[in-house]
Amino acid sequence: IIARTPKDADLTPTVSISGEVIYPGSLVLQNSKTTAYDLIRESGGLTEFGYLPGSYLLRQGKPLAADFKSKSNPVTLLAGDQMVIISEKEPVITTGNVKAPTTFVWLKNRRAKYYIRNSGGTGERPEDKFVVYPSGKTKSIGWFKNPRVMPGSQLVVTQRPEKVQKEGGAFID
Repeated sequence: IIARTPKDADLTPTVSISGEVIYPGSLVLQNSKTTAYDLIRESGGLTEFGYLPGSYLLRQGKPLAADFKSKSNPVTLLAGDQMVIISEKEPVITTGNVKAPTTFVWLKNRRAKYYIRNSGGTGERPEDKFVVYPSGKTKSIGWFKNPRVMPGSQLVVTQRPEKVQKEGGAFID
């Protein structure tokens, strides 16, 4: 006798939560309407350093852009989801074409340009500036764009390549 399980049947669908929660680990998914808030509540809630706005969800190994602060549009979980609650203690890092790449302690009301200025500013020929959030989401920094920075963010400044002079005096980009 051979007993086969249907290929779409998952005997115990689980989700996991890690980071700044009281009881991190795996939990059985109770129903198809379980939300991220339910998962946090089942895990004992956030620790004193848990930072929900910067937290993210991994679905099939890829970050899922979700707003966990929104109560009007809750994030529904699927089997295999992994929720990561980041800490307010996570540093902010500046990299790329800044004069002094630095790791900073995250400060609540500081924005992107503050961290770039405190890294000595940009180097020669800056091209693009952007913030990479822990979830993988990015926002550009510009003349009128100075996005908020979350713990664990990375600020990246790219450098415009040098122009190569062609024979005859013409420049090539």
